[in-house]
Amino acid sequence: MFHSTLGLLIMLVSCNPNGVFNGGPSSERSSFATEKPKDPPPKAPVAVTPEENKASAGDATAIGAADFAKLCASGVKKSRLVVLDIPANTGSKCPYGQGDNLGMMEGKITARIEKDFPLDIPKSHKICSMKAEATKQLMRYDDHLVLTLNKNVVLASTTEVSLFADGANGFKQYDWSKIRGAGSLVSMSYCGPGILCALPRTEVEGDFVFSISDAASPKIFAPLVDSDLKFGLILTGDNNPDTDCQLNTSLKFSVVYEYVE
Repeated sequence: MFHSTLGLLIMLVSCNPNGVFNGGPSSERSSFATEKPKDPPPKAPVAVTPEENKASAGDATAIGAADFAKLCASGVKKSRLVVLDIPANTGSKCPYGQGDNLGMMEGKITARIEKDFPLDIPKSHKICSMKAEATKQLMRYDDHLVLTLNKNVVLASTTEVSLFADGANGFKQYDWSKIRGAGSLVSMSYCGPGILCALPRTEVEGDFVFSISDAASPKIFAPLVDSDLKFGLILTGDNNPDTDCQLNTSLKFSVVYEYVE
């Protein structure tokens, strides 16, 4: 098996092999003309369980970067917390030779498993900013891992970005037809623009770190106008059916976004 890492829910920054790198509320009117408007107290995020998320599946939207400041300055901003849990994959086998996957070949990206995880946001919620952070934890995967947000690569386990198509605002986009059959990749974390991340090398247990700051929101969400927002996980393999396309632990994300209606 080759020891390279291809990796992955939005500026082009890259991590070193071991580390991490960085990529108002409206006022109330007073009844006295001489008083200045007062800011209301901040509202606490409303927690949403994964079950509640599923109830509104497919009902999500994002707005262009140019609209962020204008829209959010004119409305009362609220916060909402969404919990996202990407489960481990220790049972599903790499589907070698099925569909557009290749047959087993040593040291080549031949097959993959892809799974989508919607970030369900009611259509009435116009996003002003968003922060996403994964719980720091130990993880292990085989052979390669990519994390996307609407096909935009936000995290990957290789810095060989020529394997990805060009997207908007400095992002790369995942396309299986471009990485299928590739081999001998540099095993090093790649983080999308404005994203902080770290991955262990392939087949080695190590820290998983991931976060998107609210400052990066406009560039991340501008290309996703009127799109259902979803994270995507891609796991690949070469020719080891017992270990390929595996992720040994679930990845837990907390997403807090500000919005107006």
